[in-house]
Amino acid sequence: MRVQISFLGIGNYQCCTYCWEDQRHTTRYFQEAVYRFFRPERCLIFMTREAEEKHGCWIKQIIEYEPVYIPEGKNEEELWEIFNVLTHHIADEDILIVDVTHGLRTQPMLSLAALYYLRVTRNVEIERIVYGAYDARNHADEAPVFDLTPFLRLIEWSVAAHLFIRYGQAGELAQLLREIHRLTYVESTDTKARHAQRTAGWLEGFSRGMSLVRLTEVLQQHARQLPQALQQVREDILNIPRLRPFGLLLDQTARRVQPLQHPHPYSYEGLQAQAALIRLLLNFGLVQQAITVAREAMVTRQALDAGYDPLHEREKAEEALNQLAKGLQDPETRRAYTGARHALAKLWNELTNVRNDINHAGMRAQPLQTDALFRRACELAESAAEWIERDVDQSE
Repeated sequence: MRVQISFLGIGNYQCCTYCWEDQRHTTRYFQEAVYRFFRPERCLIFMTREAEEKHGCWIKQIIEYEPVYIPEGKNEEELWEIFNVLTHHIADEDILIVDVTHGLRTQPMLSLAALYYLRVTRNVEIERIVYGAYDARNHADEAPVFDLTPFLRLIEWSVAAHLFIRYGQAGELAQLLREIHRLTYVESTDTKARHAQRTAGWLEGFSRGMSLVRLTEVLQQHARQLPQALQQVREDILNIPRLRPFGLLLDQTARRVQPLQHPHPYSYEGLQAQAALIRLLLNFGLVQQAITVAREAMVTRQALDAGYDPLHEREKAEEALNQLAKGLQDPETRRAYTGARHALAKLWNELTNVRNDINHAGMRAQPLQTDALFRRACELAESAAEWIERDVDQSE
């Protein structure tokens, strides 16, 4: 259902002509202008009892609406009550025209936050956010209606940025970039996005590459191409205002990706990049992926130290580590281990056990509980990162 959401305060509203696109409407109450411009199926006006006493009888004479009573919002409890009232009166998949012109104190601002939450949880569509700018009247007493809908994108950018910065999930960012790219080509504007769509692809590829543990792809392709795409998209950001929120992410993203760049993952230098990747995965909470990279990186390091081909003779390196860990079960062999050798055997043994516990979904005898597994996996992944990036002359 198409629903108008308006607020009513206690101000002394004056008559003027509100202008929206090619429409004009003269009224004392902007709520009426919104009603005439957008023709909603249902009109909800949120108000305090005081606001109704002052203006309710007048508005009833000009439009058909449902009064919804809310408190003033003087404290946190009343703010949450406003939230509850808003959410109670809006149904799943409603299409909303939101008027934030009037209202008492923080009511309109709170409504936007609540409505965006409903957009996520109830699939509500916010068609328009409008503001009747009475103070911007011209000499003919005409007031423009400002369309604030584009600034809803700021909330979307905030959510998308949080998902990427905190969890490494670039899907929402990529969607925003692609949508803005599309709009520049369907709207009548001379400025077209030239790099946004390509940047979206590299962002999404980098994110998926980490999620699916495409180690060589991340190091050789995504970590090298993404910074270039970020540099190129600056041109779009300069020329297209809608892209400016993305500009705040460029330097931070480039700094995170730069340590991962290396064309040769099966090398000592490539292992430095893999150690950085392990730590980035841990930072994103991708613990299973971090453990997977850590174990494979240890095999590569062992192969390099032993003179094996780190790509084609990985089985030999892995078997050497398995035998080293197996020696922990024999007291005589264990006593013969040096401190570094014993530490390596223990690290490989525990890392393998934790990796198996995770990959077998705990379907084994005596699986670790979730919290303990999470903590131990993080500790082991960091220990593995430290081991693979140690100096070559420290190798056994």
